[in-house]
Amino acid sequence: MREPYLSWPEAAWLIMQFTICANYLFMPQLLYSMSGRLSWAVTMIAVLPAVAGVWATYYLHARFPDERLGQFLPRLVGRPFSILFGGAFILFWLGGAATNATVFAHYVSDTSLQFTPVTVLVATNVLMIVLVSLSGLKTLVRVADALLFIVAPFLLFAQFWPFFGSRIDFSNLAPMRLSDLAADKWRLAGAALAMYHGYQFVFVAGPALNPPGRSALTAGLVGTLAAVPAFLSFVAMPLLAFGWPYANLLTYPAASFLEVVAPKTGLFPIRRFDFVLTVLFRNIMIIAAMSYFYSAAQTLSDLVSPSAHRMHPWFVAGLGIAVVASSAAFKGIRTVMQFTGVWVLLGALVTVLTVVLAVVARFRAGSAGRR
Repeated sequence: MREPYLSWPEAAWLIMQFTICANYLFMPQLLYSMSGRLSWAVTMIAVLPAVAGVWATYYLHARFPDERLGQFLPRLVGRPFSILFGGAFILFWLGGAATNATVFAHYVSDTSLQFTPVTVLVATNVLMIVLVSLSGLKTLVRVADALLFIVAPFLLFAQFWPFFGSRIDFSNLAPMRLSDLAADKWRLAGAALAMYHGYQFVFVAGPALNPPGRSALTAGLVGTLAAVPAFLSFVAMPLLAFGWPYANLLTYPAASFLEVVAPKTGLFPIRRFDFVLTVLFRNIMIIAAMSYFYSAAQTLSDLVSPSAHRMHPWFVAGLGIAVVASSAAFKGIRTVMQFTGVWVLLGALVTVLTVVLAVVARFRAGSAGRR
């Protein structure tokens, strides 16, 4: 058992970052394509399956407080199913790391560093991710703690400042048609299931989370609920600022709306405030990518060698090379969007698996006469 050094507020902050990550660059477009003008409502509907996921994660953490996902899976479902279920989580987390490392690289390449190859930008992101992963979970936690004081004020500013601008028009949300939610209901259900998935980080924190049990429940609920206003802002603000269908025509709608509502005074030092804010949000994205990558590497290591005290460096380096190599398949933001459509469905699968694992643990505990 490792020394517990991750408090529930730290875990909640990590969970929030894990959840919103690069979603502010691609989730609006994804939801717009599924439910049009009513996309903002999906961000609140998705809280319901998230609560089930938080409960399932809490129950599994309380049942196996001294083990991580890759360590307790073989005892819970057997070796063959542990490889199958663990592989689904690993693929989802690696996909999240690749998305985070790639989507911002494309954004920067499209805007400010147009002559820098995207692969170089992705490799720079992945190098930071690999270095932190090699340093261990404690380093990831401390880096996230430090960014709280830098990123949180700007995140709050992004939530509230647009309401003081003159270009926000709530009439752009009308008319509201419930039929929009049924236009692509199965893909929309998958997106709702996968949207708030940050609570899964508890699986990897394992015995580092202090105290065990209820701290997982508190961190999961607080981190998930803290992500709801951010998701709502990313999806609704472009609609309020640009209207429908113009918001859907933008390549990066959530990265563009703040320019419209930036203060209209010569004393304001930076006109492209939306880009500056996006660069600051990059810190959240990198932390999220580190969390995804670390989760995948740690779970793979635990499945292969459950008793190992730390991940093998070649494991981490190999996965990093795989992420950089896979990014070459993304020729542009449209290709990334196509991939995220598949990745979201994989996220829905692991959300369901999380609940299934908790139910299995509950019945097996009952049959053994345990709570």
